[in-house]
Amino acid sequence: MDYNKTVLTGRLTRDPSLKTTLNENSICECSLAVNGYNDDVMFIDVIFFKKLADILCQYAKKGSKVLVDGKIAVDRWKDSEDKNRIKYKVIADSLIILSSKQNEDSESKDTSEKKIDDEKRILQKDLIEFEEKNFPF
Repeated sequence: MDYNKTVLTGRLTRDPSLKTTLNENSICECSLAVNGYNDDVMFIDVIFFKKLADILCQYAKKGSKVLVDGKIAVDRWKDSEDKNRIKYKVIADSLIILSSKQNEDSESKDTSEKKIDDEKRILQKDLIEFEEKNFPF
């Protein structure tokens, strides 16, 4: 049996933007800057669905530090020169926002920590399982 699991900690490279599928499910695609070995930076695309997408867009912005637990997925296509192309990305199963909009905008630390703790509890309570049938493509 194969095992497809990845855990990443990094910073968002742009403000997350929420989109809605035809089924009215939330989706958010963004990129994480993750420090690698020898201070190399990797930019990894991550896709969030449903409540995870809503929470990310509400509480995070460019530069926010997040921890993402998910699965690696592959996109394959042919480019304009008819060459095969491939791109790896992560489909998020869970999310922990390590620094929020409120923390970075210097609002009250207690309020920010309470909001983040509340969201963590929601995520832990409502474990969101990735369902292939909810893909918009």
